[in-house]
Amino acid sequence: MSVVLLVAPPLLHLARVRMTRAQPRPDRPHASLLRFTVAKAILVALAIFATWLLQSVTAYAEIIIGVAMAATVAVLGPVLHPSLLISPRKPELKNAELTTATKDG
Repeated sequence: MSVVLLVAPPLLHLARVRMTRAQPRPDRPHASLLRFTVAKAILVALAIFATWLLQSVTAYAEIIIGVAMAATVAVLGPVLHPSLLISPRKPELKNAELTTATKDG
C-alpha cells in the first residue's frame, strides 16, 4: 500500500512533465498530485483506524470499511474534486517588459 501511496505520485508527476514538454497544456485547471496524494493518505489512515476500531466488534471489519471507502469516494469525490485542482501559472513578465510597461503607463 505504501508503494502505491508514495511511489506512484512522483512517477505520475514525471510522466506529466514529459507530456507537457511534448505538448503544452492548455490554460485550464489541472489535478494537483500533491493534493490528491494527501487526500489519499488521509482516507487510508482513516480506513486503518476504523478497521482497528471495528476488529474487536465484528469479524467483517475489512469488508465494512472497504464498502465505506468506496461509498466515501463515490459521494465525496465529485464534491471535493474542484478543490483538488490548481489553476495554471500565469507567464511571468521579463524585466525588459516590466520596465517598459512602467515607463509607458
